[in-house]
Formats: sequence, C-alpha cells, structure tokens
Amino acid sequence: MKTNVFTVFISLMALISCRSPQQTVIPTEKIETKVERVIEVRWDTAYIEVPAQSAEITTPDSVSHLETDFATSDARINPDGTLFHNLLNKPQERPTVVPTTIQRVDSIVEREVPVVVYKNKPPNNWEQFKIDSFWWLIGTMAALFVINFRKPILSLIKKIL
Repeated sequence: MKTNVFTVFISLMALISCRSPQQTVIPTEKIETKVERVIEVRWDTAYIEVPAQSAEITTPDSVSHLETDFATSDARINPDGTLFHNLLNKPQERPTVVPTTIQRVDSIVEREVPVVVYKNKPPNNWEQFKIDSFWWLIGTMAALFVINFRKPILSLIKKIL
C-alpha cells in the first residue's frame, strides 16, 4: 500500500510544473561618444599693488610741485639757496586687465544596453488545471496517509483521550 501512495504522489506532482515568464530582448543602438573641447579667452581684472616709496633730493633750482595718480612731489627752495624735492608714492591697488584662458572638455557617452522585457500572460487551460489540481493533490495525499496509518493514529488518539 505504501508503494501506491508514493506512485500517486509522484504522478500527481508531475502535473505541477514551474515555468519562467517569456523574455523578449529588444535590440539596441551602437555606442556613440561625443567629445567637445572649448577654449575660451576671457578678460579678467587683476589688482596690482603699487608699493609705497619715497625719495628726496636737494639741488639749487626753482620751486616745483608735481602730482600724479601714483605719486606726489613737492619742491621748495631752502634759505641757503638749495632746492628740497620730496617724492611720495600713493599706496593703492590699480586694476589691470589680464587675459585668462579657460579650457572646458565636455563628453557625452551613449552606450547600448540590452533591455529584457517580461511579458506576463494569463495561464492557458492546461496550466490552470495544474494550478487548481494542487489542492486536490494535497487532499488526496492527506486521505491516503490517514487510510494507510489509521491503526497507529487511532491507538494514539485512544492513549491521549
């Protein structure tokens, strides 16, 4: 009788099968790479520091005064007939236009990637029968188990009660 149980079990398990969904591979395009190099010349303003300096000289000459953006000069005649000349630079930062080169590299890379599409389709009649018969298989197996082992099961129940 045990052989019949295993034969029924194996034959009913053959009705149930696993199946993976159908796969469809979509073809893709080629790899495309674009590299763009751009060199720009931009004019930036740089500040140059003019150091503060002073210079003095005494000479026999006439009176003078001179002033520029960077320096101030004063001259006078001393009582002994000599000329005193004073030159002072103004401490400041002056803007200067300087060319600056900027190099930029842009690259766009497109690669081909295969795409796998899974299509879920409803089971056909045979597959649906196998799905529905699983619970019938479990019930049949339970009934055969109880029939084959009814004596040990009944004696166990009597001991418990």
